[in-house]
Amino acid sequence: KSGAAEVQHAAEIATAVRDARRWLDAGLPRRAEKELAAVSGYVSLSSESGGEFHLFLADVLEADANRGAEARRLLQRLAGESTSSSVRWKAERRLSGSASPGGGSAAGPSSSELGSLFGQQFGLGDGRQW
Repeated sequence: KSGAAEVQHAAEIATAVRDARRWLDAGLPRRAEKELAAVSGYVSLSSESGGEFHLFLADVLEADANRGAEARRLLQRLAGESTSSSVRWKAERRLSGSASPGGGSAAGPSSSELGSLFGQQFGLGDGRQW
């Protein structure tokens, strides 16, 4: 997995993230995970955009009542392996319980930052939200 694969498969990744967001919003986290799993092989754990992808995957796993431990392990890997200080910080905050899923503050999750990042990274810069 490298940044090159993320760039090469940017459209597929963006579509998977958009569709996963819709499934998650519909209360179907396992279906959301299936969308993300289809493209996870193209996404690096260490890159900035790959880290954001995996933070979102942790949200999806946390939404499934039986997958909290798996989400926590993913956040631990991000906190230790990401080259992005922003991703490491977000993962550490989530692990400490001082931030809610979705990357927002404990007052309320927000997908706007993640949407903006994926919009820029994966060619959806025309303002469309997933």
